[in-house]
Amino acid sequence: MTGTTARAQDTALSLPNAIRLLLGLLYLRLISGAAAALGLPDGARFVTLALAGAAALVFLADPRIARPTALALMGFALWLIACALSVTFGSALPLPDLAATQMVLLVLYGAMLNGLALHLRGPAGVAAVRRFLAVFILTGAALAFHQAASGTGFAEAGRSTYLRAFGPDVHPVSFGLQLVVALAGLEIARLRSGARLGAGMVALYLLGGAALYLSFARTAWVVLLLVVLLTVWSRSRPALRLALMPPLAGAGIVLALASGRFDDLTSLSFFLEHYDFSASTYDFRYVDNSLSWRIANWSMGLRLALEQPLTGQGPGQAAAVSAFGLQMHNLFLEALVEVGALGLIAVVLVVAGLGRMRHHVPGGCANGRAVRGLVGGLGLGLLPTITLSTSLVGQTMTVLLLALVFVLAIAPTAPDPSKGTTDAG
Repeated sequence: MTGTTARAQDTALSLPNAIRLLLGLLYLRLISGAAAALGLPDGARFVTLALAGAAALVFLADPRIARPTALALMGFALWLIACALSVTFGSALPLPDLAATQMVLLVLYGAMLNGLALHLRGPAGVAAVRRFLAVFILTGAALAFHQAASGTGFAEAGRSTYLRAFGPDVHPVSFGLQLVVALAGLEIARLRSGARLGAGMVALYLLGGAALYLSFARTAWVVLLLVVLLTVWSRSRPALRLALMPPLAGAGIVLALASGRFDDLTSLSFFLEHYDFSASTYDFRYVDNSLSWRIANWSMGLRLALEQPLTGQGPGQAAAVSAFGLQMHNLFLEALVEVGALGLIAVVLVVAGLGRMRHHVPGGCANGRAVRGLVGGLGLGLLPTITLSTSLVGQTMTVLLLALVFVLAIAPTAPDPSKGTTDAG
């Protein structure tokens, strides 16, 4: 017992202060989200500013660039430049506070990604992230069950038969995506640490899966299905792949049909036949489901983007200029509408940079192929998500969880390579 305690103390002491600070604020962000979900004062804006300040402080204390994240960081920097040019040379902003918020978030995302990539290393770091993800899933599940049982869930327009759980977030879709990322991250942490798949882990996965179902977030369901399929594919022999894929895909289709969450898409062909894509307004007779109005929003948003292709309408202004009063639900189009062609290039660099991180998963680590499968599944699932469902930019916790899990997958697990010369430039 004494030896075990000593090893635990050594592991705790080897956790870098930068990771303690960043994870501590992530816990605070989770607590503030839970408080808001329960109708209590949350202080989310303060916590976001504190997170941005802490991430920037970590960079100032150690101003290196982590090589695996360099391309994504270049994209975030270019995105900030595009925002600054749009604010300086573009038209007056309808909502200037949203422009400032978006620029703070871009600083936060870039600095957090770089700080995690530099300092998240060794068994202590993996264990700390694993604890945080477990706490996140437990908190989200508890809130989801409470919202379902108490009737305080998210009421979707036109669907009065059920309320959707939103956990410690503000919307079921973002909560569902967070659960998928957290579940995949928990499995990555287990694989990286070489731990057994015990009853406690299985219980966590089941709780997270139940909460995900209660969110009725079909976007998150599709992402989870892609993660599972790609993970099974990466870990199976060719013959087993052929045998397992049909039942897994079939189970996903059955769940989708049984839930009724995809029934509204049956009218999509009618919409495509009758909607006038040259119209500057929308017709409620034809835009009668979520994908239809997104397509209509995209067509009108593209015309807005072409009106000011260099400066855009201003960072964070997509909802203000949209005919629907909502985000573009397409990250690439949203960047083009808000900050012009330079912003679109920046977003492509960020997405490509995050995708390239999969190639930095240590090849010699235990279950390396499975980790690559999980990271690849997340990337594959999130690509159609940011193209068809949500831009993610304003979903602070979702983006931070994604950065945390991607870095977790590439984190060195050697005892303490603290200088980090092979990972920084």
